[in-house]
Amino acid sequence: MAFDLAMLAGKTILVGGATGQLGSVVVRTALDAGARIAIAVRKPWQVDKVKAAYPGANVLVGCVPDADGEAAAGFAKGVNDAFSGIDALLCCNGAFAAGAVGRDASGELQELMTANVLSVANLVRGALWLMKRRKRGAIVCVGSASVGLGGANVANYLASKAALHEWVRALALELVGTGVRAAAIVPGTLDTETNRKAMPDADASQWLPLDVVAHAMFTAAFAPTGAGPLHPVQKVR
Repeated sequence: MAFDLAMLAGKTILVGGATGQLGSVVVRTALDAGARIAIAVRKPWQVDKVKAAYPGANVLVGCVPDADGEAAAGFAKGVNDAFSGIDALLCCNGAFAAGAVGRDASGELQELMTANVLSVANLVRGALWLMKRRKRGAIVCVGSASVGLGGANVANYLASKAALHEWVRALALELVGTGVRAAAIVPGTLDTETNRKAMPDADASQWLPLDVVAHAMFTAAFAPTGAGPLHPVQKVR
């Protein structure tokens, strides 16, 4: 059953990675459904650009550098006060790079760990205490279906996504009984303009449209889970 976007009306959603292709679909879909959106960007120059892209009283934008815990907590507190709580944190943060070990760019692994794990953890730490205080909320991150399968020339990328998966698994266990849930959705290849340019000869027929992935994030965050607890790592099909 498809997720009913009407469930987003009146919800407050904090989004990381909103400047990316998936993040922009998440933001636009949620706004069109009547949600209030807070967007955390990583660079100061992005603030005005994102404000111009999403004008309106239902949008807040703030700069939260990857390792700035004070900025993360301050922005989350501002969102909580302005919108009377945070119902979900959707972390669309992420980066990809490919290269054989030894021929990869200097610092590539560190950059991928920062984009795929540390930036997510920083936002979560900033918002989690507010969710715990309200005894409700959801945290949803984006992993990768390639984790556990291996692959040539993507060791750094897979290491960063594997770290994210395990971080989310541990977080989900920590949150049992708090009213707050955490999960990572695990899609295969996303059907983006970037991927089509990077892999022009690939068969894109099985790639996932961005709206399908966005709906999977909304489902993980807001759909009723009467059948049991939210599974911490969920494949997207």
